[in-house]
Amino acid sequence: MFFQPPSWATPDYAEKTAQGCKICHINEKGGELSTKGLEYSASGYVWPPKGGYRVLGPIRKSVRLLIGVLHIGAAFMWLGTILYVHIILRPGYASRGLPKGEVILRLARMNY
Repeated sequence: MFFQPPSWATPDYAEKTAQGCKICHINEKGGELSTKGLEYSASGYVWPPKGGYRVLGPIRKSVRLLIGVLHIGAAFMWLGTILYVHIILRPGYASRGLPKGEVILRLARMNY
């Protein structure tokens, strides 16, 4: 994930699509892709690109990152709770019922 091999565009794509390099790249020498180039790449290199890809603005990227962080955080808390209950407290801990404070906390969290 962190070490992605570089990709090398060749003039074959320009010949295949009968378009110039400037259609997909921001400058003539290649490098960064334009929106049309990102759509072409996301469509599996089918010309004309069949939509399905849209460039996210900074606000949408931030919201997507925040949701991802909250999702991963919730997963860690869920797994941590399971490990805490089964390793630290042991299943016999609740054999006579949970303490009143834990029941209130649980009910409050379920309604939240």
